[in-house]
Amino acid sequence: MQTILWMCLGVAVGKWLFPRKWAGNNSKLQTALTLLMIFTMGLSLGSDEDLLHSLTTMGGDSILFCLIPMAASVLVVYLVTHLWFDRKRGGQ
Repeated sequence: MQTILWMCLGVAVGKWLFPRKWAGNNSKLQTALTLLMIFTMGLSLGSDEDLLHSLTTMGGDSILFCLIPMAASVLVVYLVTHLWFDRKRGGQ
């Protein structure tokens, strides 16, 4: 929950307080911090002694974290467009 609040705060600051002239530097900073985050995640995984044993579990979790949001997104888009276009055709 705390992560979501920080993300919302960042969106608000970016929308209303952050000067547009700093957008280029902000993009470079984001790229550098993303690379740092990926590097530290690699360090964390590399230092895990049980990594090989837990790899299958992590793979299964990763597949679920990929497929469930994809399926939900497809379902929501299908339902919204199906309902929206059926109303548009019925009204004309």
